[in-house]
Amino acid sequence: MRLTVDRVENQTVICFDENGKQVKLSKKDVPENIREGSSVVYSDGMIFPDNIKEKELKTRNFNLLNKLLKKE
Repeated sequence: MRLTVDRVENQTVICFDENGKQVKLSKKDVPENIREGSSVVYSDGMIFPDNIKEKELKTRNFNLLNKLLKKE
């Protein structure tokens, strides 16, 4: 399951899946370098960073922001 980290609350990492369903993970189970906006893959109880998906999202968001800022 592919997830996007929304926020970290105390010892809980709040994520959303691709369908918008909220998923709560224990902070101790998540790699230390995970932060808000990170993409992760959750499979068989293991959590892995999804660097490729995260880079795609950052590029898409950057391009969208540039497009919006250029409209006058």
